[in-house]
Amino acid sequence: MKKQFWYLIILLTGFITCDDESYSDKKYPRVETLDITEAKNGNLVFSGKITFRSDHKITKHGFVWSVVQDPNLEKSFKEVTEGAPKDNIFLYEVTSGVVNNTVQYVRAFLQTDNYVIYGPIVSFKPSKIQPLLEEISPAEADVNETVIIKGLNFNQLPENFGILFGDVEGEILSVSDTEIAVKVPQGLIDDRNLSVTKTTLITIRAAGATFKLDQLFTLSYPGKWTQLNDFPGTARIGAVCFKVGDTGYFGFGSSRCPATTYYNDLWKYNKQTDSWTQIATPMAARATPTSFVYGTKVYLVGGRTNSGVTKEVWEFDSISEAWTKKSDFPGVIQNFGFGFAIGNHGYYGCATSDHTCGNSYNNQFWRYDIATDNWTKLDDIFTGEAIGQIAVNTSNRFFILKDVRKLYEFNGSNEKWEFVSQIPFATYNPLSSFNFNDNIIAFGSTLRQEGAQMVYQFDLSTMKWENRTYLSDLYSEAIGGFAIDNTGIVLVNKNPFQTIEVWKLDP
Repeated sequence: MKKQFWYLIILLTGFITCDDESYSDKKYPRVETLDITEAKNGNLVFSGKITFRSDHKITKHGFVWSVVQDPNLEKSFKEVTEGAPKDNIFLYEVTSGVVNNTVQYVRAFLQTDNYVIYGPIVSFKPSKIQPLLEEISPAEADVNETVIIKGLNFNQLPENFGILFGDVEGEILSVSDTEIAVKVPQGLIDDRNLSVTKTTLITIRAAGATFKLDQLFTLSYPGKWTQLNDFPGTARIGAVCFKVGDTGYFGFGSSRCPATTYYNDLWKYNKQTDSWTQIATPMAARATPTSFVYGTKVYLVGGRTNSGVTKEVWEFDSISEAWTKKSDFPGVIQNFGFGFAIGNHGYYGCATSDHTCGNSYNNQFWRYDIATDNWTKLDDIFTGEAIGQIAVNTSNRFFILKDVRKLYEFNGSNEKWEFVSQIPFATYNPLSSFNFNDNIIAFGSTLRQEGAQMVYQFDLSTMKWENRTYLSDLYSEAIGGFAIDNTGIVLVNKNPFQTIEVWKLDP
């Protein structure tokens, strides 16, 4: 516990002066409390002067004040500054903690590693009526919510005073002598789509003077988008993303086109802990494989490797996390395809045989018998039209979004496709859609050149598209997504292609 030297007590009981050898031998620093002055804005200014610095290192300095005649660091208002002042005289402009028309007491202090040294006590009685800010309630709120600032002397404020949250002024709703009701300003948020949690200083601005609240206010704004922990793996394109039950998976992929590096890492996401865990994978690294989910198993078809486009098919058991190699795909080797499962069958097709980053799509369509591990070629689909977009399986209904801005639904009874809707936005990325609450969430590239990505929702009950929100400041499009517990989890490559950010979407 630090020892304290009470300057006044020394003078009254021992009659020891700063020149006495018995005191100066100890070589403690000494400080005086100077007369109180007034700043141009009307605020009081405390002043202290170091009269002897000594060999002891000064670690803190400042002032303590109170209505009690013995102000100290433990029980009084205080202003503490780290380190020693550069000059012997140090100042503090008082913005809170002063009671009007009441005699109060202040003294300067110095603190070393082992001692606290106080200066003489100086009394003062403010002649001007100043507000005293004590607390804000609630201490955390959303924009446009009402908070109450509690204190004293608020009725003495001029009519045109303002309440500032940081540098943004709030709307004053009511004023009494001890309470001010104010609305948290909308201007605290830069983007209404993004969730924000931040602390800010509360001040009263009146007639050129400012008075601060020592307690910080926390803004808690629940936007549509909330940033989560970054994906721990390497930034990439051509990844695969799928969901089994309430667990999302993301992995594989490559570096930018023309690809020089391929990845074979697969990760699963835990929403409760907002963390990713890597899963062992036995196959060669690859990009743009196609996946479809059947119960607790996932099938990975094709993809692009260092050796070209592969025909491999792998089965992943999400419970045991074991991999089983299945029969190779018998058709033209492909990547960038789409896949889905309905009933006891998987379907795969409309990929490209180009093992570079081209988009030369074919129109082959295949059925996979999960029980027998056999493939059957069906009639070609969408002849003459590119696909290039991920398909979405929701409520056991399967849809595909095409590059020509058309939405089709698959009829499992006759294995035919039926036109559903024209898509009202530009499609771009083959991993830009997923199902959400039995609706389709799709990422368009309408504003891609402006650094923002639009998010659209297709309502299956009305069969209509709606522009829901956007995620701004993206370097490139969303590269994967899935829905868990009524929220979307979206992965985004962030400029300059070094980090994959993860965002939670609440449409």
